[in-house]
Amino acid sequence: MRYLKTYEDWMVPTDINLDELIQKYNPDFKWSDTPIWRGDSYNDNPIYITTKENLDPRKSANTTNYSTYLFDNSPYTKDYPKRSRSAICSSSYDDARTYAGYPYDQSVYRVIPFKDTKIGVCGADDFWWSFPNITNKFNVSSISSFNDLLNNTFGIFNKSDLDDNSEELFFKDINKMLKQIDKTPEKILYKKIEKKLGKQYDFQIKKLYDQIRKLPKTLNGLYHLYDPKSNGLRLANNYKEFTSMDIIDTKEIWVDAGHILVRKDIIDKF
Repeated sequence: MRYLKTYEDWMVPTDINLDELIQKYNPDFKWSDTPIWRGDSYNDNPIYITTKENLDPRKSANTTNYSTYLFDNSPYTKDYPKRSRSAICSSSYDDARTYAGYPYDQSVYRVIPFKDTKIGVCGADDFWWSFPNITNKFNVSSISSFNDLLNNTFGIFNKSDLDDNSEELFFKDINKMLKQIDKTPEKILYKKIEKKLGKQYDFQIKKLYDQIRKLPKTLNGLYHLYDPKSNGLRLANNYKEFTSMDIIDTKEIWVDAGHILVRKDIIDKF
């Protein structure tokens, strides 16, 4: 499965009256509800809709897909909406605006989930910083840095990068890497890292060595690092559950297929 789509490929413009759309898909929606915002490029049409029918996997932005593959396929996240098939949003208009094109008010959208759409809520303002189980254990700044660690570890044993374009090939690579780690004695592991980085980089060698030794030896162990409950992520199985959540500060929110997008500059009309 290749991640070729962008979110914009899923946005289907509609001329249907907004009140009719809301009445059809989420009659419980109120403009006073906790808002969900998405910054995007400027689009001529002020109202869009996404459904399951026009949805294909999207590629992660600004990083590799490794954590998306792991999060989406983990048994610990089976009830959550797939990150690869969701709109990545924010509880903050100002935060969403930083991802918007110009003019800003015409490039930020209020996202209105359908009544039964699932919604995931991060514990931080970005998915990258929402996994203390990972950042604390491996002394990395973000999930993006952990992706780099996985790729660097694969490179210690192999002459290529972890596959980033195919979910099937990624898991083939990651299982191969976990077996290689498990079968490699610690002294040999250290020498492999030393050979890869160069003996003069003593600090980096020791850091990578310590990080690799902390990696789980099984795929399930790797999945467990992304456990949403212990990392403070939350799930709303429908819109009503989402409105009952107490969302404090800025949080990244991801919304499954099945939602309406309304451009900010026309919201005041409603």
